[in-house]
Amino acid sequence: MMHDMHSSQYLERVSSYSWRKHAQRVLRLTRGRCALIPFLPASECHHLHYRNLGSETMVVDTVPLSVLGHAIVHAGFFWKTPLHGLVNLWLRLTTLLLAVLLRPKLAIVAVLVVVAAWYTLAPRVEAAYASVVASVTWKR
Repeated sequence: MMHDMHSSQYLERVSSYSWRKHAQRVLRLTRGRCALIPFLPASECHHLHYRNLGSETMVVDTVPLSVLGHAIVHAGFFWKTPLHGLVNLWLRLTTLLLAVLLRPKLAIVAVLVVVAAWYTLAPRVEAAYASVVASVTWKR
């Protein structure tokens, strides 16, 4: 079942104790740095999608963002467009990069997550790219 950020399931989840603990772990992963604008402190945990609502996994389902980064990600330019998948991929990769740079012992885990994410996301990224290219009118 798909959820959105206004559904009762979503609102129940983000007000729960387990969500607060998950969000704290996500913020600690990058030592409080925003995945979109790393020089800003992260204070919010952003859902990349709602498929695993209630059993989110760091990086796969949620990433740390600053207030400004969160507002940018939810801006109409990215949200519900073919760019959404690319932005999510970017957020996952920067979260992993920050985690590895700030916590070197996570390097091996990060590599495994990136490989798994790539095999999961590559077809969607390619489809989004093809959609964008197909929608562009080429002029000579």
